[in-house]
Formats: sequence, structure tokens, C-alpha cells
Amino acid sequence: MMNVVEAQKTMFGVTKERQGDSVQGNLILSLKGISKTFDVGSNKQTVLNAVSLDVREHEFLAVMGPSGAGKTTLLNIMGGLEIPDEGEIFFQNKKIDTSDFKQASRFRAEHIGFIFQNYNLVDELSVRENIELASTIKGNYKEVREKIPAICKKLQIEQFLDHYPIKLSGGERQRCACARALCKQADFILADEPTGALDRRTTTNLVQLFQQMIQEEGISVVLVTHDPFVASFSNRVIFIQDGTITDELTSNTGRESFYQQIVMKL
Repeated sequence: MMNVVEAQKTMFGVTKERQGDSVQGNLILSLKGISKTFDVGSNKQTVLNAVSLDVREHEFLAVMGPSGAGKTTLLNIMGGLEIPDEGEIFFQNKKIDTSDFKQASRFRAEHIGFIFQNYNLVDELSVRENIELASTIKGNYKEVREKIPAICKKLQIEQFLDHYPIKLSGGERQRCACARALCKQADFILADEPTGALDRRTTTNLVQLFQQMIQEEGISVVLVTHDPFVASFSNRVIFIQDGTITDELTSNTGRESFYQQIVMKL
């Protein structure tokens, strides 16, 4: 039976400690005083309560908290899919009016790559066509096509490119959804539990691919997760409960140490 030290080596591998993981890039997205309520029967439920949050270029931000804490709503508002009741959203220091359908649609098409919990693949299109679909919205078809082979190989789905989503497992469909977002060449990726249907090896491949694209292409990633292992790859973790940000951790040492810090906060 593995002891604790052996188990940790298996999880983290033998890697050097990370140093200086805090992000000093320019501000790319800013939320100021965001509040959101939903009607639940005859009552109103506050999902987000005066949340303010800054995300910088090249940042890998993890969002953690219990179910119903407001994590997915926060992600949807960041991506212009939900309209806040109160507060303001700024992208690259320009205010985004998500109540303006055309402005919100253009913002999503030009800047955001989404990875949804329920995949949001089109069953009538092949995996390749689903991935290429994002390029038809942004208009960068050639660039997307060039990136598909390498990213799909990294995610181990290159053999499924001509298959249809209905023929794939949940984990395979999740990887297709990830490939679609990563190939889009977005400035910002918003990922809602992207590793929930993946095994540990594929999970590691995905979060390392996020890190690689942050370093090489300068994107930012905001990822919702319940898994401290996944969160330990990020630069920063915020914790949400009852619609408010209750705590925050920044990675300044190695990933194993950061993982332990995250676990202690849960």
C-alpha cells in the first residue's frame, strides 16, 4: 500500500518547485459590484452579491466553492451570457454592456472561448466540424484548421475527428469541447468544470495545455472546479460561498505546496 509521500509523488510527479507564479500582466477583465438574483417560485434568490474581481493577461484563475455558490453564474456573466442586475464589466478597460445583444454577441465571438459542463456540441456535425464552428463565428478559419491536429493529439481525440458526438463517451465529448475552445484563438477561456468527465491522465494533459497556451499565446483562463488537484495548476484560486468571494490564494511556491494550501481552505 502507498504511504502518503508515495501517493503525493504519484499525483504530482517529481518536478521542480515553481517560483514567482503570481501574474503581473495588464488587466484584461474587471467586474465591479456584480449582483445577480433569480426568481425561485415566489422568492428571489441572490446568487451573486456585489462581487468585484480583476483578471490579468496570462493569468490562470481557478474558482472554487460548494454547489450553488454562484460559480457558474459568475462565469456566465464574465462571458456575456448572463446580464447582471447590478454592477459593471470591463474588458481591456472598455465597458461591456451585456444587455446590448449585439455588443455582447460580438464580445463573445471575438474574445471568449467557452467550455461548458454539458459540452454544447452539435450532434449533426462531426467533431472536426464542431471545432471549426468557432472559426466561422470569429472568421479565422485558416488559423483554427492549422491548430486542430496538434491540440486534438494532445487531448487524445485525433482519431475521432470524423466521428459524430453521439458516438462518443462523455469524456471524449468533453475533450472535443475543450479542443473547440482552445483552437478558437480566443483572448480568454472560460471553463466550467472541464475535467469533470476526464480521468487523471487526461485531466493533467488538459490543464498543462492551458498552461502552455497561456505562456505561448498570452491567453487568460478562468476555470471552475471542485478538484484541488486541478486548481493547483493555476496561478490564483478564489473561493466563493453564498454569492460572495470569501477567500483567495496565490501560488508563490511549488504546485504540491499550493495543492496543500488549497486543501486546507476547503
